[in-house]
Amino acid sequence: MLKLNLIDNQLTYQYKCSDKYKEGFWGVGDYTLTYNTINEEASLFLYSFPADEYVYAMSAQENSSTKYLAQSSYIDLLTPTYESKEVAGSYLETTGKYRAKGGYGPVYYDKYRELYYRFAFHPLPEKEAKFQVDPIDKQMPLSVIILDKHFAKIGETVLSYLKYDPYTVFITKEGLHISHNKPDNEDELIFDIFLPTPISE
Repeated sequence: MLKLNLIDNQLTYQYKCSDKYKEGFWGVGDYTLTYNTINEEASLFLYSFPADEYVYAMSAQENSSTKYLAQSSYIDLLTPTYESKEVAGSYLETTGKYRAKGGYGPVYYDKYRELYYRFAFHPLPEKEAKFQVDPIDKQMPLSVIILDKHFAKIGETVLSYLKYDPYTVFITKEGLHISHNKPDNEDELIFDIFLPTPISE
């Protein structure tokens, strides 16, 4: 993220990539994306990296960030795809390895309930991941990790396989709206509404 000083027009880097990406080479495509959301009331940015179990919160007034564990119960600790760029395989091979390991996706802030939602892409069986030709993340099993306003994980919900698109999402007082994946009619979108509810013991 860049910060623009409106007085002297100087640009400064507010935040850099997760240190986990220094452990090796993660390939191209899926693991190189960055997701973020903003809590406007607290002037707080939250970042999610596909290869990192942690999310990173940063105040708009500060240059440092604090990380919080937001790991899926369905994804093991992730390790680099390759030791270095020099030994990396093809794009299809890299994509297959990503699908066999899983990763993390978009994050959203729910101002009505003071919650954060982080999507997780679950790993596919290795053989299935290798021959998966559709380059869209939606082909992987999905869950939504729920964090409270202090970034503590308070739940995780698995979504119906192949049904939802984690990139077409919005939030209202009614709840978290997630679009159906690949609707039959391209002229309309269908959303299901999810409302976080405490589970009574």
